[in-house]
Amino acid sequence: MRDASGVHYIDSHAHLDFADYASDREKIISDIFASGCLAVINPGVDISSSHASIELAETHGNIFAAVGIHPHEAVHYLTSGDDVFDFMYRDIESLRDLASRNKVVAIGECGLDYYRLKVDDPQRSKIIDLQKELFRLQLELAEQKKLPVIMHVRDAHEDAIELLDINEGELRGVAHCYEGTWPVTQVLLAKDFYIGFTANITYPKKGEIHEIIKKIPLEKILLETDSPYLSPQIRRGQRNDSRSVIEVGAKIAEIKGVTPEEVYFQAAKNTMELFGLPLLDA
Repeated sequence: MRDASGVHYIDSHAHLDFADYASDREKIISDIFASGCLAVINPGVDISSSHASIELAETHGNIFAAVGIHPHEAVHYLTSGDDVFDFMYRDIESLRDLASRNKVVAIGECGLDYYRLKVDDPQRSKIIDLQKELFRLQLELAEQKKLPVIMHVRDAHEDAIELLDINEGELRGVAHCYEGTWPVTQVLLAKDFYIGFTANITYPKKGEIHEIIKKIPLEKILLETDSPYLSPQIRRGQRNDSRSVIEVGAKIAEIKGVTPEEVYFQAAKNTMELFGLPLLDA
């Protein structure tokens, strides 16, 4: 599936700034765009990577940045040595400044992730509270900056929906690397959110998410890789890159009974619409 001859696609979520690409980043980027990729959205996961994402975007025409703080970062505020929330608020102000840069098209990735929090962890409730406040502040920032949100949620969909409900503005975004239930999906679609899928849909025992993909209108689907992570099943465990969008789109086409070209075209159109990307050459 790596032969993308004649295919044009967008990767709506990759981390090309990560150290996994340190030895050959420029070659990988060149190979990605040579394969038919029209654009890549590169989200930050903390202040440092948000800076790096902007730098990457400013030096590559069709890479666009998002700036945000991943929910896993919330635990670091506990050991900051400062007042926990003061430290968080300073980071949000840093994001506010970064969000004004020209190639920034979204806030994220941000959200909630309880997957690795053990039930008996004495810090669990405090970490959850920090994640919620961090997410709330970034939703508020997205509304103020009139930018979409790239939302990461794992084992925390009810709390994420509750925080989205609190927001009174016209907030839009994408539920990244989606693995929610159909009832949650319906709520997100009603809120005008897009749903992003990665190559984990090629893994065994993903029948439930396949059933959800069947029901979601193609007009609300984005293709993404979350690279360097989540390579397709045939390369599982290897470093991933944006070219795997080809396999993600092909799998969605198989599930929905349409052609891969329909999926690539509509998902690219959706991505351009959500993030306000300029018209890109095919």
